[in-house]
Amino acid sequence: MKKIFWSLAILVLFANELFAVGATVVTETRLPGNAYKYTIVWTSDGSGNVNVQTFATFGRGRLYQVELTPGTSTLQPTNLYDVTLKTPAGTDILATLGTDLSNVNGKLVYTNFYYDGLAPLDITVAAAGAAKSGTFTLWIAE
Repeated sequence: MKKIFWSLAILVLFANELFAVGATVVTETRLPGNAYKYTIVWTSDGSGNVNVQTFATFGRGRLYQVELTPGTSTLQPTNLYDVTLKTPAGTDILATLGTDLSNVNGKLVYTNFYYDGLAPLDITVAAAGAAKSGTFTLWIAE
């Protein structure tokens, strides 16, 4: 009985991680002049979506550039897929420039958003197709 209780307790505790929508892998690169490049490789779930609080551990600074790159070959997303980067209040930092993206060509978006590092930002990918992939790269300067 105790084993069942603890198994259920662990399942409930980690339910968000076990049933997360889509997946991301984040790589940080320190650049000269107190700047950082964060590369996020995303993979969509069976519904073609990703929705993960990815940026909870990023340092604060000015987010000045975002590059959106689709995967290739069998990982190429569906044409006209959407990517958003939202604040906790729901504001899209990309200002809808991540909508209707090409599944062949990447897109570079310039922003002037100050990220205080206090709350996570959400990356959302929609209509990408099942098990498709892409890269989301951000440049932040302190």
